[in-house]
Amino acid sequence: MLEINELKKIAVISDTHIPTRASGIPKKAAELMCGSGLIIHCGDIVANSVLKLLSSLSPVVAVKGNMDSDEIDAPIEQVIKINGRFTLCIAHGSGSPVSIQPSLYKKFIGYSPDLIIHGHTHVPYISEYRGIGFFNPGSCTAGLDYNSMGFMEIDESSIKPRIISL
Repeated sequence: MLEINELKKIAVISDTHIPTRASGIPKKAAELMCGSGLIIHCGDIVANSVLKLLSSLSPVVAVKGNMDSDEIDAPIEQVIKINGRFTLCIAHGSGSPVSIQPSLYKKFIGYSPDLIIHGHTHVPYISEYRGIGFFNPGSCTAGLDYNSMGFMEIDESSIKPRIISL
């Protein structure tokens, strides 16, 4: 488990699909990520140049998605302890949007997560399944209805996800 302390704001993106579906990270998204203490990428990165760019903006934690080749240097899933208090479980996800929450719940419930963060569906949402928070930032380059990204504001007692339309 990765431990990161003294974070107040985390940017969350997924499904960038660069260069197959987009030429680059939108300028507005890059500007917003500059102010965060960490960037989480939930997979379907496609090109390592994306991780290099993101790393120039802020520290990055990324996971591989189903469209990522072996050249992407990231694990399939990641568990992070934030500020010694909050457990975040991160994966890209797979399969139907209907089965993604039950599948990720089974995979991560042993970690007692505060939030399960994933991508894959290109549809942003914040919800709860069996008492566990779920957060999908959508896609900042290839959203189904609109492009989006996420942020998490962290204080001593809570971690609050939100979605930003780009």
